[in-house]
Order: sequence, then C-alpha cells, then structure tokens
Amino acid sequence: MKFWLCLFALGATAFAQVPRSNHVWVITEENHSYESVIGNPSMPYYNALAKKYALSTQYYSPMHNSLAALMWLVAGQMVTADNNTTTCWNVDNVVRHLRAEGLTWKSYQRDLPYPGFQGLFSGDYVRRHAKLGLNIAGFLTAELGVGESARCMVRAADAAHIPTALVALKLNCKNRQGDLTYEPRLQETNPHDVNVVHLDPPASRDIDHHHGAAFRAGHYNIGYFAWELPEYPEAWMPAF
Repeated sequence: MKFWLCLFALGATAFAQVPRSNHVWVITEENHSYESVIGNPSMPYYNALAKKYALSTQYYSPMHNSLAALMWLVAGQMVTADNNTTTCWNVDNVVRHLRAEGLTWKSYQRDLPYPGFQGLFSGDYVRRHAKLGLNIAGFLTAELGVGESARCMVRAADAAHIPTALVALKLNCKNRQGDLTYEPRLQETNPHDVNVVHLDPPASRDIDHHHGAAFRAGHYNIGYFAWELPEYPEAWMPAF
C-alpha cells in the first residue's frame, strides 16, 4: 500500500473558494498504511505537514501493486502490473497536461545514482519510479550534416545513460543512407515524453504529414535546427 500526501503552497488569489496554488508537491511513501503514518508519534514532521496543508483521506489505489498504483497516480490507468518492466509506454499522463498548460514540473528520486540510470535498482531507488528519456528523430542513416547531428546526440545520450528511442524520419532525403551504426535500434514509435527532431526548419512542416499529428501531440518538442546563417529567416518562423 502507498500513502499519499499533497502539499499546497497557497497563493493570495482564490477562485470559487478554492485557493490558488503556486506549487504542488505530491509525496509518495512505499509500503506504509494510512493508519501507520497519520498520528504516528515517530513521524512528527510528516504529521505536521499533513495538518498544515492538505491530506487526501479518500484517495485509494485500485489494486495492491507498486507500479500499477504509480501508473494510476500519473496516467489514470493501470498500463502494466509488471514491477520489473523496463518498457516505456506512450500514454496520456499528468505531465503532458502540465506542459499543455505551460506549467513546469520536477521529480525528486531518492538514491537515483544519476539522470538516465537504466538499472532496475540502486539502494532504495527502483527504476519504475521514474522513466525520463528522449525520442531522437532524424535522418539517422543518412550521410549528411543533419544526420550526423542526430547520431552525435545519440552518442551523447548513451554516454550520459539517458534512455532513448531512435526514430528514422520518413521525410524524403536524397543523400545516401550509408551510415548503419544505429540501424538496429531504429523504431517507428516515440514512447518518451520529449521529442528532439534533427531537421532543416523548412522541412519541419511535413512532420505531421509523414508521421501523423500524434507524433508531436502531448510531447515536449525540441527542434534541433543547425544552419549556418547570420540570422534566422523570417519565413522559417512557422517552423516553431
């Protein structure tokens, strides 16, 4: 069972009697019931937070499974019950809605050895608690500069132990497809929340046509536009 405590840093503006929050903290504790935490004299600070801020007394997990409970918390559905999985799923989640509203977020993971750690365990950290990665899209086999920029990013992400999904762009590319370094890792899906697209700006308007609008929808999209010009052309502004 997990125990949830929500802390709200309250602002001055109120709407319909509900205080507006400048910051929201969601703290999850593993394997302790509500009864063993609330009112426990051995946890005075935690109980002080519960009294001062907000306590969710009617929040229940649909099932007793660690990863499934976390999926319900952030995605509103079970997604999987396999606690030892290393798979990433492209499903709707609270982070996408925060980004859509222009809000920022952070995740604090106890005992996480470094960002992008891909092992299952490290001390009290379990990988299923946080999965952040990059979808690197580009002409990953093409022999041209923008193709090499994508491959350079893959090498950098691998060196930093950041999970990646390598997506070969379906847009037309006339250059020779002779660099097969990452061909075995190419895939069509982009399961991570962040897309980094290596592409010339004028061609970016064709991404939806070739990959579908869902490729960008609900993701944080970064265009890696490498171009040797003194100024960014006004006509390319729609590329953003």
